[in-house]
Amino acid sequence: MSENFHDIVAYEFDRKYKEKKDFLERYEVLEEIICKHGSNEFIALDVGCGSGVFLKILSEKSKKVYGIDGSGKMLEIATQKLRKYRIQNVSLFNCDLFEIDKYIKRVDLILCSSVLEYIEDFDGALNYLGNLLNFNGILIITLPNKYSFYRKLLKLTYRLIKKPIYYGVIKNIYSFDVIYNTLKEKNLKILEGKYFAPTFILSSIFRPLGLNKYSDNMFVVVAKKRK
Repeated sequence: MSENFHDIVAYEFDRKYKEKKDFLERYEVLEEIICKHGSNEFIALDVGCGSGVFLKILSEKSKKVYGIDGSGKMLEIATQKLRKYRIQNVSLFNCDLFEIDKYIKRVDLILCSSVLEYIEDFDGALNYLGNLLNFNGILIITLPNKYSFYRKLLKLTYRLIKKPIYYGVIKNIYSFDVIYNTLKEKNLKILEGKYFAPTFILSSIFRPLGLNKYSDNMFVVVAKKRK
């Protein structure tokens, strides 16, 4: 169901990275992290690469990049971008997260942005991604922030009127603390974490007070696989 939904919204989703403040901030946050933790010697994997928003920066910071997505429409847009920018070191695969090892065995960096919230077997997905990483490999994940007031409002709205539609395909919303501890248990060392994606009005009030936890809609965690 998630793949079909993302086929329908593919072009609208891609436009958000050019127009919406929270998506623009998401790009800035992840671009900075990729530049900081990436390496020209890395083989990178973009899990749920979607319309290819991050493939260009990954291609510039990696020796080889693989992008996988379950949505054929998203991959059509991503392919157009690769041709537009004449990117040669990226390969795309239309597959499910748990099918990645059919095409790719080991990588040095995994970007998994706004994907795990749609996966039924969340714990199994984290284990699977961890097994794809080489030792000292980098895992970058983003997830919806459970403590965001806006997320709580969305949950209530969906219960009442079944909108926004995308909320119906979301399976997991966690707190930063839970993900932090879960990754530690899986032999992953946390390197950094951050809340992002502002909520109109709320973030301008809460951020100066250091209360991003309650206003920002997303968080990112960066971890390294231990030996």
